[in-house]
Amino acid sequence: MKKVLFIRFSSLGDTILTTGVIRKASELLPDAEFHILTYEEFVPVWQNLPFVTKIHPVKRKTGIAAFTAFLRKMPDFDMIFDLHASIRSAIAGFVIKGRVIVYDKQPLCRRLFVKFRVCRNKLKFHTVQRYAAAVFPALGFQTPPLEELRPYIPAKNITDDNKIVLHPFASKATKVWPYFAELARLLAADNRRVYIVGNGDFPLIDGVERVKTPEISEMFDVISDAALVITTDSGPMHAAVALNRKTVAVFGSATRELGFFPLFSGCEIVEKCNLPCRPCHVHGLSVCPKQNFNCMRMIGTQSVMKVIKGV
Repeated sequence: MKKVLFIRFSSLGDTILTTGVIRKASELLPDAEFHILTYEEFVPVWQNLPFVTKIHPVKRKTGIAAFTAFLRKMPDFDMIFDLHASIRSAIAGFVIKGRVIVYDKQPLCRRLFVKFRVCRNKLKFHTVQRYAAAVFPALGFQTPPLEELRPYIPAKNITDDNKIVLHPFASKATKVWPYFAELARLLAADNRRVYIVGNGDFPLIDGVERVKTPEISEMFDVISDAALVITTDSGPMHAAVALNRKTVAVFGSATRELGFFPLFSGCEIVEKCNLPCRPCHVHGLSVCPKQNFNCMRMIGTQSVMKVIKGV
């Protein structure tokens, strides 16, 4: 095995989740080259990883003709792992020469579970495990346990024991916990150094610093030396896990079956487990379909504080 290509175009969290699988594969095949095909905005996820031989970045809005021309200039590969399973990644697998393995994202099962609560047994695996199920048997190895596949981003060796990073934003409103500002005030009153990262509106609070991180690498730097990261179901949550920071994740509309819970050491999940309306959508929604937002509203600040003190 000489050259292996991994395809994952987006998004930030999904891209980060592939890193541990590729890192483990590189340990098992130390003489192989590992190449990445991704959108150019996600290059910072890969650029400091010692096991990545070459990154092949492409612009997100590249037209099909230009995209195909780009792909034809790429080298041949012994194996091509499509860890995106989209139309664009299928085109890449068709154009680039090499044996193609596509991971099973189980889109039908996930939608049937959301709609009818069926297929639960088929959804017992983390997304990282689904990536691994495509990669390791094809390479001739047994699939390692989940903790050995933990996402990986190089972190600073020094941790500030008093620094807490909050990421109170998410791609969908039903993933946003509404009490982050109250939590920030409590943490600041406890003399913790609190930093807010991410894109969105957040109130000015004494003792709480809002950090602008227009570049992904800047967000990694802010999280890297934190003692604790408190976050929504989001890309920065997966970044915190990959940077091996203690993580508390507040989940609302999404459940474990959808495959993105941070089930790694040093991670805690806060959720309202007994609500039959969860999950309400595969990717989250802009408005609660029940109009009550109980999945998040019923998670009180003290409940999260209790988890924080136990981490």
